[in-house]
Amino acid sequence: MLETKRATRGLRMAELVGEAADDDEQFWNADIWNEDEDGSDAESFVEEEEEVKPDEFDSDFNDTETEEESGSDDEGNMRKTARAQKVSNYCCAASLCMQTCLNILSFVP
Repeated sequence: MLETKRATRGLRMAELVGEAADDDEQFWNADIWNEDEDGSDAESFVEEEEEVKPDEFDSDFNDTETEEESGSDDEGNMRKTARAQKVSNYCCAASLCMQTCLNILSFVP
């Protein structure tokens, strides 16, 4: 680690902290945060009456899947599993091949 320290280290920190404090004070003292003369913001909480609409559902909301539809997912999963197994087998074979080569090379004078 460096044994010498910079002479200017930390000199701007007070300036930066002061700027942040000024910005913070300016934000919180803005007119938007001041309360009304009567001390309430009741008008901002008044809810307008909205028309109540019934829920709408898609036409197939209550339909269940048939076996044909769900079977395609199983077939896709089987393909992914088979591919993952092939990749795993390839990686194991490559690792074994590499280890065998290293063993052979270790015996070569």
